[in-house]
Amino acid sequence: KLVQDICGHMLDKTHQFTDWEYRPLSKKQITYALDDVTYLRDIYLYLSGQLKQRGRENWLAEEMAILTNPQTYQSVPENAWEKLKLKNTKPKTLVTAQALAAWREREAMKKNIPKSWILRDETLVDLAQRGAKTPADLERIRNFPSNRKDGVLVQSVLEILQETRKGNCKSCQRKTAKCYVDAENTATFEMLRMLLKIRAAEEQVAAKIIASQDDLKILANEENPDIKPLKGWRGEVFGKDALALKSGKIGLSLKDGDIIISDI
Repeated sequence: KLVQDICGHMLDKTHQFTDWEYRPLSKKQITYALDDVTYLRDIYLYLSGQLKQRGRENWLAEEMAILTNPQTYQSVPENAWEKLKLKNTKPKTLVTAQALAAWREREAMKKNIPKSWILRDETLVDLAQRGAKTPADLERIRNFPSNRKDGVLVQSVLEILQETRKGNCKSCQRKTAKCYVDAENTATFEMLRMLLKIRAAEEQVAAKIIASQDDLKILANEENPDIKPLKGWRGEVFGKDALALKSGKIGLSLKDGDIIISDI
């Protein structure tokens, strides 16, 4: 779509999943490969010009600093559970999810394989919510590997579940899930979401690049959280106004059918 919007060319995606080890390559395969080089070059030149014209080179520099920082890719097993989609936020479920996710993360790192090869997210969540005491119990867990209902995997999972039931999981902390908004902060969340839409439209940037829905929920719940939307260029275009909105220094109102931001 980017190629079409900027270069006016519709890419042929027929060979997107082609066998690139096959020889000789066909003319269509070679053309497909060349299109990436040709049009990505033109897109780069166009977007670079747009960044310079809008004075946003520092935005790119900030993003590249994150992408090239080795710490960006360092995984903390104890925090792995935060990426799970948990609807049940009871303390017992959270502690179990944290223990299972941390174990899965360590196993994946040790074996150098994707964590989904050990347990898929939905399987881990189901285990955290429903639990299991015996290998037979695992048969009712969604997508638990059918060929691995005994052995090391089962033993490890059942041991973790047993420890969390006893409350012996020393590495686990009863953290608060970030996927909800406190009842008293619902209005704040909705106002922040509207402010984000306005600022994103003004800056011609996708709202989710500035802040995610989880970011807004955390911002609605906490006074001054340590999140990306309050830092760097995101803080300039949205974060400072978000804090001002929360503190009652600015407000949103309607004028001639448009939503405007004004000082209070």
